[in-house]
Amino acid sequence: MAIKIDLEVKSEEFEAFSEKFNAYHDALRALPEAWAKASVEAKKIKSAFEEQTEAIGKQSATMTTGLAYLCVVLLCCVPPLGGVNSTT
Repeated sequence: MAIKIDLEVKSEEFEAFSEKFNAYHDALRALPEAWAKASVEAKKIKSAFEEQTEAIGKQSATMTTGLAYLCVVLLCCVPPLGGVNSTT
């Protein structure tokens, strides 16, 4: 048994919907390219962040070594100033 359905479509409203749907569809097709570009940029940022982290680590090690050397010099070479904990 065949069923026949007649629909009345308002052309202006359908055209407006069709235009919006086509714009949405085009935007969806562009997403893979946009995500690929975002991935490339994220990798650049990650690399730069890792470089900065490494540089900070090296600087911190240098400062720690310098501070340790300064403490040794002060403890070994500078006479006590006197005060509450002084033995002199």
